[in-house]
Amino acid sequence: MKRYRIFGLTAITLLFFVVGKAQNNFDSQRYIELRNFSDKGVFDGTRNIKICLPPDYQNSQERYRVIYFFDGKRVLAGSQNNPQTMAPDYYHNELLKDGLIYPAIFVAMNDNGHRTKDLTPTKGLLETEEGGDLDKYFDFVAKVLKPYIDSHFRTKTEAEFTGIAGHSYGGLAAAWLAYMHPDVFGMAGVMSPSLWWDNHLLITKIEASKYNKPRPKFWVMSADVNDPGMWQDVRSMMNAFKAKGWQEGGNLSYNHAYGGLHDTHACNSQMRNMLYFLLGKEKPKLIGASVKSIQAEQPPMLDLESLGEKACVLLELQYANGYSTNAINAQYEIENNRIARIGNEKNGQILPLSSGTTRLWMSNGKAKASIDIKSFDCSSHEKYTLERSDSKVNIDGCLNDWKALKYSCFNEKDTSVRYKFDLKYDDKFLYIAIKVFDHFVSLDSTDGYKKRDRIVISLDAQKEPVRSMNKGLSPWSSFLSIGMAPGKTADKMSLERMAFEKRLPSDLKAVSIIDAEGYVSEVAIPISYIKERQGEDWNGVRLNIYQKKVNPDDGSNRRFYWRPDWKSKESYYGSGSFVRM
Repeated sequence: MKRYRIFGLTAITLLFFVVGKAQNNFDSQRYIELRNFSDKGVFDGTRNIKICLPPDYQNSQERYRVIYFFDGKRVLAGSQNNPQTMAPDYYHNELLKDGLIYPAIFVAMNDNGHRTKDLTPTKGLLETEEGGDLDKYFDFVAKVLKPYIDSHFRTKTEAEFTGIAGHSYGGLAAAWLAYMHPDVFGMAGVMSPSLWWDNHLLITKIEASKYNKPRPKFWVMSADVNDPGMWQDVRSMMNAFKAKGWQEGGNLSYNHAYGGLHDTHACNSQMRNMLYFLLGKEKPKLIGASVKSIQAEQPPMLDLESLGEKACVLLELQYANGYSTNAINAQYEIENNRIARIGNEKNGQILPLSSGTTRLWMSNGKAKASIDIKSFDCSSHEKYTLERSDSKVNIDGCLNDWKALKYSCFNEKDTSVRYKFDLKYDDKFLYIAIKVFDHFVSLDSTDGYKKRDRIVISLDAQKEPVRSMNKGLSPWSSFLSIGMAPGKTADKMSLERMAFEKRLPSDLKAVSIIDAEGYVSEVAIPISYIKERQGEDWNGVRLNIYQKKVNPDDGSNRRFYWRPDWKSKESYYGSGSFVRM
């Protein structure tokens, strides 16, 4: 008999006995920990597994549904809610008391320290981490852990009673496994999934497939108010599911965590809705609807100028018993379409046209709600001329191909010039040249370039007015953020995209070399990158630049922006806009 630890003082079956002290928040009759549970050679070694049984498990002969959770350390909360956990056990108890759901067993699976590799289906495109072991994780769950749980506990073994759930990479893994293996998992809880993985592979797979398998129940949550790309991906996947035959409200449900980040708090905030959908005895009655901002605070009016790219709305469908969902494909109608318009129905973004107020109506079937909109004149903002180059530009760090650098960033104290720059274009590239004035340039790369000076360029090539509303969110999807750390020679410089996962355009050229006055940085961004976002008749870009200056004594650094940081409160609509001539 293996030696297993349970949370509490007494064993709940003859299979287990106690090791350690009681934990007051965990009922000793319900919580079990399988320590160093063996994978029998199919995966990556032993791992700890935590199990939560239903409250009436000891007093009934009933068989139960089972939901398996990734990231086991962040799952179970006990008898009191803990926002640092997903807390399915806590919300399960509350819903059971009200007689709204079927009871279930929760199995929380700890990771083994290489989470990215375990929870992703392919090698992926990350330069720092490699994925691709999700199939092995599936083998562990389906061939080792599930058979063990089914043989040691009273479970309903069929797929329709078996769920898989997770957050972030775990959300991606849950969606992937339920989609690929509906014969094992008939329901999935997908929380803020990392759908960007491997160039949105899962979404592409769903869109391209001729799905002829049983359709699992998918409950999907979006979050991360600071990264529109994350929740826009969720909306794309939901639309792909609907196109392949999933029925909204039947085997498909969507919730957004208003103001939520990409964290466990957001999962906790929507866990009750997840369990109600996956385990509910019957669908509750629709009692109302309201238009909701993606923000945590729900304003009485949407101020488009202050919200910027966060001026996005959802239609919340409100049901009896405190249950709610968000409509996947709500209908939009703006009363005065000369004041504002719908930018993208997929993400619910409202775009300005002119100054004034109007009203937005949203509907989904019989549900209908509205909210007031305050708009502004989006054509009135600073604009600089983006000139066409009349000669060849070489990316060599010499600046011989530049007559003058027109734009400057000044020191706040003495108004001396910190750096100058200019930009121009031809048929193939957008060129940017920067001259930094600095008597001491830190080239220290001993700590992953953290102590090394650099210049960072942010370039938004989206269509107007979207790019002018940019608040600096989603640098991996909405705009380019290019970091260039100088070297004594071109081969000693460092070039990187200052964002997670995405790589720089393959044809991009760059150089950053120190000289007697500081250093020179040049970059050539392919026009094809801009055309992909605007089309052949592209009309301009939005630009910001900052110099990162490292203090060599303590490693601290300061940033000197040409225009206010797009994420800052000081940022203003359309700052740093260049219009093509």
